[in-house]
Amino acid sequence: MDINEFKRKYSNESDTKAVCDWMFEKISAAPEAWSFWQADYKYNDELSGPAWMQANLVEGYFRNLEALHKNCFASALVLAKDSAQRISMIWLVPTQNYPAEFNSPEIAGSKICEGFDLVKLDPTNETDKQKIIDYFVWNETPGTFDGYSYASGKIFK
Repeated sequence: MDINEFKRKYSNESDTKAVCDWMFEKISAAPEAWSFWQADYKYNDELSGPAWMQANLVEGYFRNLEALHKNCFASALVLAKDSAQRISMIWLVPTQNYPAEFNSPEIAGSKICEGFDLVKLDPTNETDKQKIIDYFVWNETPGTFDGYSYASGKIFK
């Protein structure tokens, strides 16, 4: 899959779900080339204040990962339930192993990725696939995610 073509489609087409279907079709042709990773912020219990503050935290995190724009894509969500908030994101990366991009020389010194727990998702598993879709189409159909409501979101492309 050409990641830049995917990013253009994601940015320009109105039906993000159809873009996700296109992405899964392209990835299924070479499944060893791409993987999805859910990254959950380790310090969610310390988050407080309005959701825009957490969105700013995500924006700052993304700014530190500038070197990954060429090869990666992510959808980050700020989720809320009562007074609790959490940050969770799903990354699409060009590898099957722990994303080497997260340890690249450009960002390794910042230890930026140490604040997240990473779990590999399987796009052939219907539950994981639906989670990926839900995270990627949050701007069209905001809903609930693991019992939390959508409060804000950011796309890394």
